[in-house]
Amino acid sequence: MLAWVVYLDAYGFGDLSARENARHLYDRLAKCWRKAHERVLKNHAGPNTFFAFSDCAFLVYQFRRNNKKSKVEALKTCLEEVALIMDTFMSSDLILRGGIACGEIASGDNILVGHPVTRAASYESSMSIPCVILPEYEFKEIKDELMEDAHDLRIKPIKLKNAEMTRGIVVLPYQENQFLNQARQKWEHYSLNGPFKVAKIWYETMGYLEEADGDDE
Repeated sequence: MLAWVVYLDAYGFGDLSARENARHLYDRLAKCWRKAHERVLKNHAGPNTFFAFSDCAFLVYQFRRNNKKSKVEALKTCLEEVALIMDTFMSSDLILRGGIACGEIASGDNILVGHPVTRAASYESSMSIPCVILPEYEFKEIKDELMEDAHDLRIKPIKLKNAEMTRGIVVLPYQENQFLNQARQKWEHYSLNGPFKVAKIWYETMGYLEEADGDDE
């Protein structure tokens, strides 16, 4: 079947696991994933649309073959729900990052396979800031239809960890001001306490969010 595949991962989970009570961390994650699962099921009745384990999950948004309208509608729903799920995690002081890819998959018995699965996961680790990335080449075929029907979406240059540049849609929480405040707090914390490479990531995140906010004015 054809689908948009989303990979989501709780950013900084190793650090959280090392310093936080395991039961408390489990309770926070379980609450957030339950809400995410409920949201996905609400719009996608049927099995094999949500696969979660520990701090990460795959979400599946199917569309009909040879049907651009179906493909566009599935992606619009996907982008909206991912931003709302990011809000849910942020309200529990958990930040998500990840990637979105498109293509042929197979699923069942809590198993999900296909090239989009590995691509979506690879995008998560390539970003220099915590966010969810959809590279332009993943939706090139429906770019005109998508941008015509979703005026708030914009394709932006994206800096990867290896300093290379690409273009795509960056998905952020709907509550961007709250995300900016959290980024600022985390930058201040890690600037004082280290590790400083984490402080640098949050500094870059602040810069990206402030630049994006300026673009909207």
